[in-house]
Amino acid sequence: MVALLGSGSAQLLVLTNGDVNSDNQVDDADLVSILFAMGQSCPSGCPEDLNGDGVVDDADLVIVLFNLGAQGAPAFAGQVQSPQGAFSVSLTVRLGDWAGSAQQVKVQLKPVGRESDATVPIFEYRVSVGGTDTTVQLANLPAGAYTVRAFAEASGRWLRTEGKLITEVPWIFAVPTGANKVTVYWDEVSGATGYRVRWGTASRSYPNTSAVLPATARQHTVSGLISEQEYYFVVEAEYNGLWNPPSEEDSAIPHVGAIPWDTQDPNEIIPAVLQAIGEPTWQDVEILSPDELYYDQTSGSKSRTSPPVYFHPAGWITDERGNILVASAPRSGAPNNCHPSGPYVQVRAETEIAVGARGQFWVPPTAGVYSGIRVDDNTRLTTRDAPYIYFGISDIIEGGVYYMRANWGYLDSQSGAEVGAPNYERWIPFTKYNKKFHKPDRPVPMVGSPKKVLNHIPYHTSSAAQYGLIFEIEFIADVKKKQVVTKVRSWSATDDAGFGDPLFEKPFVLTAKEVRRLPNRESQLEIRQTVSIAQNRLRSQFCARTDTRFGLWRNFYGQRVPVGVGRIPIGQGIDLLPVQLMVLDGQRQRWVDWQVGRLLLCPSNISGAANYRDYAEWHRGYVWITTQPCPPLGR
Repeated sequence: MVALLGSGSAQLLVLTNGDVNSDNQVDDADLVSILFAMGQSCPSGCPEDLNGDGVVDDADLVIVLFNLGAQGAPAFAGQVQSPQGAFSVSLTVRLGDWAGSAQQVKVQLKPVGRESDATVPIFEYRVSVGGTDTTVQLANLPAGAYTVRAFAEASGRWLRTEGKLITEVPWIFAVPTGANKVTVYWDEVSGATGYRVRWGTASRSYPNTSAVLPATARQHTVSGLISEQEYYFVVEAEYNGLWNPPSEEDSAIPHVGAIPWDTQDPNEIIPAVLQAIGEPTWQDVEILSPDELYYDQTSGSKSRTSPPVYFHPAGWITDERGNILVASAPRSGAPNNCHPSGPYVQVRAETEIAVGARGQFWVPPTAGVYSGIRVDDNTRLTTRDAPYIYFGISDIIEGGVYYMRANWGYLDSQSGAEVGAPNYERWIPFTKYNKKFHKPDRPVPMVGSPKKVLNHIPYHTSSAAQYGLIFEIEFIADVKKKQVVTKVRSWSATDDAGFGDPLFEKPFVLTAKEVRRLPNRESQLEIRQTVSIAQNRLRSQFCARTDTRFGLWRNFYGQRVPVGVGRIPIGQGIDLLPVQLMVLDGQRQRWVDWQVGRLLLCPSNISGAANYRDYAEWHRGYVWITTQPCPPLGR
């Protein structure tokens, strides 16, 4: 017996009664069994008492006659396994023609078309069901269209009854692509036979609907919209006419100057992006589009490719072939707890109107009197975190630079060998999603490939080798365009901090649906700044001690020069651009010095400062950059 079911609000699956002899069909044999047992009393139950009223009578005969010829669904092939998805579907189950006590019922699911594939697991749920409706929550399902089969654990009476379910679309992204149009992107629902886009000008109200789109569709452009009007969108998937409930909602504002992502033409998209970020003459840029295409301009030459680098939920950064580029990721631990891999400082602005941050940082050289970075050969896979300096929006999106030592290239995914390793230290710029957001169940592309030599910011000059490097990092979220831009500039430091032309200057652009919530007091999104150091994770409790007089980290390896935040902390010290926030003042954006209402330090017994300027004076004295493993305790 087959029924079509939706998902979301509970749908009904009624198990068909009448199978006296448990052969998964209602036929003449069942009819004969009823006739021979007619009038029998069954207070403790018997197979012929189909309705559970304690006696075999005409009511049981009618059940068989009414369902005569019904055939139950076959058993699934495969083994039962717990689902690990993100969706929950409500299903109402009822035992057909039943007046007796509740019975144990199994509800099993497999992807449509894979019912007989023993290599595909069965998702199973158990529930006690009677002759009235019982709602079952089918939790943790991956997105997809499913065949559902329900049957009583005890043999007899009910056929294995089948239905179909389809979950909601797992991810959508609505982005403006013109003055009067918005393009909606979505991830597939496995097994879906079609999609449709619905929209309107009020949240949760979608009076407009697209035509049914094919199963291969992953985007749809809605034209004829009013410029500067916010629109709200959902996507629905179907399985042979069965429509699932709407996806989560996303909104977008069509406007003049929107990036024409729907063209997929680098000759249109790259100039539009550079114009939008205020750098139309820059010759180099890397961009990740809403449909996860990678747009690159190098010395004016434009291209479009698949993303060259991915960030994995487990914390790895790999290339498209799975080769490990960085064996760790930017620190993004819980904001109110010390991360297990070593001390760091995190500053969170209490303001909820910030849409960007910028600042200048000094990083020490790797050798000489001012050296502050030490790396052992054996830390390639044992260090949890590479050294990072970055800004971020809460725990969602981050952008900045991270350090890679000389002779680190990438680890071949097959052999584990180090391949393509430059013989120089370098810093790599990046913009990325945090692993907890966007698409948390799979690797997501990031912007800024460490394999691209032109993205290497090395200590090549004699000045940099002696005095270190200066970075200017600017991190801005464009709410209307739904993108984040990280601009990175770098200079060699000198003894007088003279600034000439930058050695490196490039923007890294990531489209990001999450920034649509900025500014929004309910979202509690905050621009943050983190300067982290890395130590061996397994021995991190021995990596540093706290000087309670000044709240400074002391390193076991003696006095070395720390990273400078807004300052070059060598000699008499030289001031750089302090960390600032871009805030919204009505319709106007302006830069202001960072005023922090809360300063988080690890360990938590270090007290904070009232504002950034106070914090910066002593912050310079204890933030270290090292990937050296810690010595045994007591040394």
